Amino acid sequence: RWVLPSGARCPRPGADVDHRIPGDDHSLANLQLLCEHHHRRKTLSEAYSGRMKYREAKKAARRTPERHPGYNNH
Repeated sequence: RWVLPSGARCPRPGADVDHRIPGDDHSLANLQLLCEHHHRRKTLSEAYSGRMKYREAKKAARRTPERHPGYNNH
């Protein structure tokens, strides 16, 4: 269950099975039961984080344009 900022657990009944660590590990140790609200919140957060990592990787992969060898700076 989701732990609230107060340290208490979310009182809503768990309805969605969630991966604690995203990926293909479907073992019971990596699964948790969350209410629909907190499952959606966690999923959106992970999706946003993934998009930011993708954008940063894409940005890093861009090459700096090379100057034309015949271009004279003078």
